[in-house]
Order: sequence, then C-alpha cells, then structure tokens
Amino acid sequence: MGGIIKRLKGTPLMIGGVTDHVHVFASIPPVIAVSDFMRELKAGSSKWVNEQSKFAVPFEWQRGYAAFTVAPSGRETLDRYILGQHEHHNGRSFIEELKALLEEHGVDYDPQYLE
Repeated sequence: MGGIIKRLKGTPLMIGGVTDHVHVFASIPPVIAVSDFMRELKAGSSKWVNEQSKFAVPFEWQRGYAAFTVAPSGRETLDRYILGQHEHHNGRSFIEELKALLEEHGVDYDPQYLE
C-alpha cells in the first residue's frame, strides 16, 4: 500500500490492519480527490494481494471507506492508535468503533452504509 501511495505522489505515514479492516495514515497531494485516491489504493492493493496469494477466492475490499483529516498535532496520537489496533479491537468491532467515532465528532451518517 505504501508503494501505491507513493505512486500517487502521497506519503505513507503509518499503515496497520486487523482481520476486517486497515487504517492508512497518509499525506496525499491536493491535486487528487480522496475518492480517486481511495479507488486507486483499493484497486492496486487488491490486484497485488491477488497476484501474491494462492487463495481459492479472490481478495476484494468492501465497497465503502471512511476518510478523516488529522491536524499535524494529532500525528502521535494517530500513530499510537494504529499501532494498538489489536488491543482496542478486542473490546468492540470495527463498526461499533466507527459509529462511536462519527457520533463523538457530530458526523451524520446513514446506518445502512455501515453494515
């Protein structure tokens, strides 16, 4: 994923995943829309996984994604968050955590897109 981000002229800062999702902390150039960046990142990483794997079923990402901006002062906190995914996901699912994050920050969302 880091290589794809660099190809898109971005900077990968921290990438970490668990069984059902991945967190990507990256700086992306202002000339690429987040939706275009995510499409390229997901397509390129799916292609790479499928070229490398010997799984009977092809790997596919879920349809959606969540994207957030972070102030430079939040970098250390976000790094710790990504590094500690295994621990904090023991208590609640990715969907539960995403809903809580959206609600904590007053972001309206349609629950049908979180299932």
